[in-house]
Amino acid sequence: MTTPPAAPRSKLARTALLVTLAVLVGAFVATRIAMYRTNPAILDADSYKYLAGADSLWSGSGWPPVFLKLHNGGGALHAVPGYSLFMLAIWKLAGAPVLSAMVIAQSLLSLIALLATLDLARRWHGLGAAVLVAALLVASPSLAWLDQLVMPEAAGAAVLAVAIWLAAVMPAATLAPGTLAAAVGCGVLMSAGVLLRTSAQVFVPFPLLIAGLRMLSLNGSRSLREIAGWTLAYAAAFAVPLVPWIAHNHAVHGRWVLSASTGRNLYFSGVWSNTIDRQAEMDTLRPGKDTDVESSYDLLDLRMQRFLDSGMDIVDADAAMQSLALAGYRSAGWKRYLDGRAQILAGLFEEESFGRENMTLSGHLDWYLTDGFGRDVMRNYLENRWNYRLSPALDAALKEGHISHAVGRAWVHWWVRRLLLDDRPLAIAFLAATLVLLLAPRKNALALAAWALPTFAYLFVYTIFGAPLYRYQATIHAPMLTVIALAAFELVTRLQRRAGTVPVLAE
Repeated sequence: MTTPPAAPRSKLARTALLVTLAVLVGAFVATRIAMYRTNPAILDADSYKYLAGADSLWSGSGWPPVFLKLHNGGGALHAVPGYSLFMLAIWKLAGAPVLSAMVIAQSLLSLIALLATLDLARRWHGLGAAVLVAALLVASPSLAWLDQLVMPEAAGAAVLAVAIWLAAVMPAATLAPGTLAAAVGCGVLMSAGVLLRTSAQVFVPFPLLIAGLRMLSLNGSRSLREIAGWTLAYAAAFAVPLVPWIAHNHAVHGRWVLSASTGRNLYFSGVWSNTIDRQAEMDTLRPGKDTDVESSYDLLDLRMQRFLDSGMDIVDADAAMQSLALAGYRSAGWKRYLDGRAQILAGLFEEESFGRENMTLSGHLDWYLTDGFGRDVMRNYLENRWNYRLSPALDAALKEGHISHAVGRAWVHWWVRRLLLDDRPLAIAFLAATLVLLLAPRKNALALAAWALPTFAYLFVYTIFGAPLYRYQATIHAPMLTVIALAAFELVTRLQRRAGTVPVLAE
């Protein structure tokens, strides 16, 4: 009896990688189930305005004040309707306002985004790269935390990942129906991202960039007509879903605008970093009040109120806030301004900055697991700030029980303490990984356009307008970890080739 020949090594390696990939995807599902059983939902302070929007619509009362007239930070002409409408749709499917349904929906979106990212890693770098990407993304407790968070960041990150995938896999040879359908799909997805959060506008060019790079690589200069056609379809599909909210703002405020909060954001970031002197502002607006960094919220409200009291509407008041902020920056001088921006950027990756804790996952794990924002003191403050009292149905949803089994809590603690990669180590690893991809001998243009460049664009806009919040960092963990995994793949395979061995991961 003869022994059958052994399967080729490459076939065995490929099978092993596929099995490993399937196990990792299964692990993703298992971790989300475990997190869900440990804590049905995590709330941020801003969760309450989106809850108010969905709750008011659920009860048939239309949009609450935060979407109509409140001028405070995060209020009218800043808050957009996407997440409240998403929440309302989930509640309609569930038959009641339930936060746990939001977590399940967001986890499903995150799974789709994971599969899209892994498919691109496989197409551009091979199965081994996809396995490394999956290992980092699945092992990340911050991404699981983001899926549990009742905030638009979770859904927005998934929408961007799927749009990037669609732009990268579309038929690119001609203006075929499939190509135009992909352009329309990307446009609608990116429009949804902006309706979830206006800052997502920074990501709008990247599906177009990826589509253009693919067309150029396939057809060279002959693809200019295809790029022009794709761009027109993409732009139209992006614009159309925004029209209803722009019309809403015209009906309420008399202005054809999607939002008008640039001035508020510039001012808030300025006083947060003390580039605009908080003490001087407080002495002008409300003498005797504290001027720590948290007073930035009070200063924002007080400054806006002063402009509104002079007869301006919110749009004009925001423009006045922008002029005031820019004047403050000029008065501070370039050195102080740049120092403030550097502190803002560094603060995003620090556990403490500007004299306050940044509510990182590692530093506030138990607080998140016990739903700190759902407790009475904070809730009363937030309901007063947003001028909306939650309905009895939603109040009951906020009181959903938490599973406090010692084993489950201990597992989450172990996961966060051992596998969390964030703050400075994440930033340093991402910068080093980006450099590796830039210097790698293989072509990495698409990978850089899909994950590295959007991250840098986000960080640039954040540096101008932002203030350190952990969820802002967690939003970009997935692309940062993806870049790190791809760079590790490049290094491992290169070292194996130099050593004269066959790279296992390169199968």
